[in-house]
Amino acid sequence: MMTVDLFKEKFGYEIDGVWFPRVTSITALANGFSFLRRGDIFGRRFGFQQAALWGTMMHEAVGKILKGEEEEFDARIMVSIETFRQWRVQYPLAIRNPAADIERRVLDLERGYAGTIDIVAEVEGVLSIIDLKTSTSVAKEYGLQTAAYMNAYNAMESESLRMCKKRWILRVDQYAECLGCFAKVREKYETNVGNGRTKNGFLESRITKKIFAIPHFYEICW
Repeated sequence: MMTVDLFKEKFGYEIDGVWFPRVTSITALANGFSFLRRGDIFGRRFGFQQAALWGTMMHEAVGKILKGEEEEFDARIMVSIETFRQWRVQYPLAIRNPAADIERRVLDLERGYAGTIDIVAEVEGVLSIIDLKTSTSVAKEYGLQTAAYMNAYNAMESESLRMCKKRWILRVDQYAECLGCFAKVREKYETNVGNGRTKNGFLESRITKKIFAIPHFYEICW
């Protein structure tokens, strides 16, 4: 049951006694909650809940790694974690203050919204916002999200003149491939995503499988 307190916790932040909607909640409205229009609402809602849990685990793990707080992470995301570590070698990030610039809370008082930036760092010498995603593709709303984050961040840093100039999406897409039938499945959704013999959307042979995680790094210009 959705209560007022649960709604406020799920869709916004309370800052100094004032509630502000999350950036992601606003952009979801702008996107029209498209999954509700595609049928099978219960199944999709369950899938999104699983994906949200997966995303939370990845965000927490990446945050700890960037802060130097290495620990044992959930076995389900270890392939994605190793992929992220390899990606860092290719794209070294200059993070001035990990304690402040990882999971950075921002607030735009003028426009009345708040949000959390995953990473504020220099990429190729340019201070940038990096938004970590575990989605299957880059959605149009990501442009709105990152623009809102950057606008709020720059407003808060206007006196320091430490402005972000670029926005990036780091998407880590993990899936398993059956070595017998070559079907692919995203375990966070438990749905088939490729060719192969499947049963009820699940791999027939889940014992013989190989797990992949592919990093995609995009500059957002829209």
